[in-house]
Amino acid sequence: MWGATRVHFVSAWSPSHRTEARHGGMPVRWRRRARLLESLGHHVEAADGRIMASETDQLAMATVIAAGVARDILEWEERLGIPVDQLEPMSEAMLEGGRSITAIQLINATNELARWSRQIAVATAPFDLVLTPTLAIVPPKLASFRATSPSPIRWPPSGP
Repeated sequence: MWGATRVHFVSAWSPSHRTEARHGGMPVRWRRRARLLESLGHHVEAADGRIMASETDQLAMATVIAAGVARDILEWEERLGIPVDQLEPMSEAMLEGGRSITAIQLINATNELARWSRQIAVATAPFDLVLTPTLAIVPPKLASFRATSPSPIRWPPSGP
């Protein structure tokens, strides 16, 4: 028979995370989930989620994603034989950012992501399961984005 699962329970990504409730920093629904897991015989330990979302690491992730967006759009321009120029503002911002990234910046960002992943691996090694919120932030309300609105993304990104 298996022993109790050791659960690393991340209720929010940072102390300023918008979904955190006034109940010890953990949203009520997350506290209920932790209690349910404990009632099933699992060992649940609250975790500091800041390692999952430091500003430096998010900037590195944004750099790699923007470079990927620029490469993908370039590939489609080559396939179609025409410029892809009718993008929504957020996609346009990512494209412009990706095109401005140097090879050295991309390699530095990739190295930063590798360092970050090793930190996460060390922090979560004692646990069988890491339970985190599905999203790092509360999603915007439906229909709150408009294709004509300015992009919420700026390049270079300024962090969370």
